[in-house]
Amino acid sequence: MALSPLAVPAFVSVDVSLDIHAPTLKGAALGLGLALAYVLAGAFGRNLRWRLLRRRRQRG
Repeated sequence: MALSPLAVPAFVSVDVSLDIHAPTLKGAALGLGLALAYVLAGAFGRNLRWRLLRRRRQRG
C-alpha cells in the first residue's frame, strides 16, 4: 500500500503535534500516577499502623 503525496504531510504534521504534546501528557500521567501511589501508600500505611496499635493494646 503506497502512501499518496497528500497523506505524507498529514502524517508528519500529526506526528509533530503528538511529539509536542507527548512530554506534557507524560508529565501529567506521571504526576497523576505519583499522586495516586502516594495516596494509596498513605492509606495503606495508616491502616497498617492502626492494626499494629490495636495488637499492642490487646497484648498490653
